[in-house]
Amino acid sequence: MKDSIKINAIRCFAPHGCLEEESLVGAEYQLDLELFGAFQRSCSTDDLIDTIDYVQVYSLAREELKKRSQLIEHVAERVAESLLRSIPMIESVSVHLAKENPPIPGDLKSVSVHIHRKRPA
Repeated sequence: MKDSIKINAIRCFAPHGCLEEESLVGAEYQLDLELFGAFQRSCSTDDLIDTIDYVQVYSLAREELKKRSQLIEHVAERVAESLLRSIPMIESVSVHLAKENPPIPGDLKSVSVHIHRKRPA
């Protein structure tokens, strides 16, 4: 079983959506990440160099969140790819992205997508 680090409730205002007005008015998004890898070394060394830097993860994720896409699936995929490409210690990542108050007739809080991606072999 792999170890994991969770980063919860990264909040961002962004212009994603298929409708033109969504690109103009934007919406609130919430991103939850679970990063899988081997963290035994950091457990014993207590040194940041032996683990994943949360600040770097946050910065990479926010950068991808701000780039316009029509679909939240596309945004989630970009976040996963960016993290796997940039941080070698991450073996796989789960990305949960929710769009709050989507333009759907009805009473609902959010729509979301959850993907899991592994580092290519």
